[in-house]
Amino acid sequence: MSKSTTAQTASNTVVITVTKGIAVSDISFELHDLTDSVAHYDGYDLIGRVSEDTLASGKNKADASVKVSLYDDGRYEIEYNAGGLTGQYTKVETSKTVCAKVSADCQNTSSSNTETAKPTKQGFVAGGVNGTVNKTQPNVLSGIATEPFDIFSGGTPGKTTITWNLSR
Repeated sequence: MSKSTTAQTASNTVVITVTKGIAVSDISFELHDLTDSVAHYDGYDLIGRVSEDTLASGKNKADASVKVSLYDDGRYEIEYNAGGLTGQYTKVETSKTVCAKVSADCQNTSSSNTETAKPTKQGFVAGGVNGTVNKTQPNVLSGIATEPFDIFSGGTPGKTTITWNLSR
């Protein structure tokens, strides 16, 4: 008999600041996966755990951008790109064999393996929002929008909240 459980959490915060025409994105990205499994065999159990973490935080000045389009009918569109950062990926796999009775045929054992990598474009966010110019404050564009997203296709559902407050 076997049993496996997986838990996944994700967090992605991006703030894009535009000062004197230069966009800078401030990114904080975390993705955590934890899988525990147990397999019961005749006389012993095989217990395993896989922990995967991807983390990235910092500022991106090179790839961040914001573009504002104003239309004659009072509508506007803001396109944004945070650029993303190179992150740190760590995967730790552990396993152990637990014998009901230690013998020549069954020994208690344990093992561990760690992998690391530096994936690029963590915290990458790009998209656009639309609005209508407020006639009482025509020099201010502000609003908030929330959109669903998956960290990976078919993966953890989450949401992206976009807040903008621009003035000229």
